[in-house]
Amino acid sequence: MIAGIQAFGLSLGLLMFYYAVKLYRQGKFKDRDFVTWGIVALAIFFVSLYPTVLDSVLSWLKIGRGLDALLVLGLLGVYGFVFQVYIRNQETQRQITNLVRKVALELEQKGRKQNV
Repeated sequence: MIAGIQAFGLSLGLLMFYYAVKLYRQGKFKDRDFVTWGIVALAIFFVSLYPTVLDSVLSWLKIGRGLDALLVLGLLGVYGFVFQVYIRNQETQRQITNLVRKVALELEQKGRKQNV
């Protein structure tokens, strides 16, 4: 029998994987993004389907309960994804700055040509 939280986890994993595939096919995901989110989605799906599989891993890591492990892994995962978003944001800002500089220089050159 599947518990409510398991059904939610299964649905979330399938939905995430579906959107990852959809965005990858549309070209909105890079290969690395697809692999990362695909692995996360499949991990959520299989951990929700077979929650007792984690017991041996948890005993090896000296974590007593599965919920504690999920909270720790979730928190670490969120930190990792926030860092990834921060790095991409910095890269996007750098690209925008370079583009604005190029456009400003081109407009300045066109303005000088028209005044001559």
